[in-house]
Amino acid sequence: MSFLNYLRGKLIDIVVHLLIILLTSVIVISYSVPTAVIYMLCLVYIVIFAVYYYFDFRKIKNKFNNYYKMINSLDKKYLFPELLSNLPLEENEWVKLIKIMEKSMVEEVKREKKDKSVYKDYIEVMIHEIKNPLATINLICDNNKDDTSRKITIQTEQISNLIEQALYLAKLENMERDYYIKETKLERLVSLGIMQNRGALLENDFLIETSNLDFNIYTDEKWATFIINQLISNSIKYRSNHPKIIFKGNKLKEAVELFVIDNGQGFNKHEIDKVLEKGYTGERAHNLNSTGMGLYITRILGERLNISISIDRNTESGASVKLIFPVEDFNRQL
Repeated sequence: MSFLNYLRGKLIDIVVHLLIILLTSVIVISYSVPTAVIYMLCLVYIVIFAVYYYFDFRKIKNKFNNYYKMINSLDKKYLFPELLSNLPLEENEWVKLIKIMEKSMVEEVKREKKDKSVYKDYIEVMIHEIKNPLATINLICDNNKDDTSRKITIQTEQISNLIEQALYLAKLENMERDYYIKETKLERLVSLGIMQNRGALLENDFLIETSNLDFNIYTDEKWATFIINQLISNSIKYRSNHPKIIFKGNKLKEAVELFVIDNGQGFNKHEIDKVLEKGYTGERAHNLNSTGMGLYITRILGERLNISISIDRNTESGASVKLIFPVEDFNRQL
């Protein structure tokens, strides 16, 4: 609060005081009072009210400074009105109005959360329902192998990846209730990710190299596989003419690193800090149907699962993604 803003709030009072001074001066002049006395009376009047306004401003400012300190010390700042007591009549009425608005807002938030929860539950159910005909299509293609069925399998893999994105995005808010941390093999996660994209990898003649993956890690197999699946899907989407993906493990003192390296289109150096942001498609995606959600979901999942994710440019071309998995159950540590 500034003194100028305070004076603006007191503008009507100040105008009234000036009118009183003017009216008083006119009356006093009619009684032939010396001008010097009139000036002195006006000056005293102005000084008295100037001092009053100054100290009133200081009082109000100190009071609100204390209010700001109180509200900043609260974790749940919406409880601040409950701490106010012994307020002047006008301020007390304002607090009552704020509480009415607060109650209305709480009810509105509850309705929004309920509607959102119902919608998310519907999305999850529908996605699982969509998976059933996809599984049937894949089974038919496996039993009738030809060029057409191979192309259909590739398309169903892409559809499956997209609906997996939608499913995991819907689950992000409450994913703690859906994951189970246990010991698993890093090699198994990589194999599952490759199997989920085998049609597109074979169709595009990908060279797959794996090395040093025989490590035990602690993570949720389903969610971690989704992360690797998204990285493979990106490598397929932004592949080069002679595509290759390298999966390489490395043991640290208290963690295990997994490097996923491809020789695809890659990205510019100035994009490194942006590629994990929500909706960022990058300059390489101008001619591709990219949503920019895959890597964003991957980053959020990594944070929730205590998996560190970093992306860099490959020394030759393409991208290099490093995942760092814990080798102990971090839930047990907590």
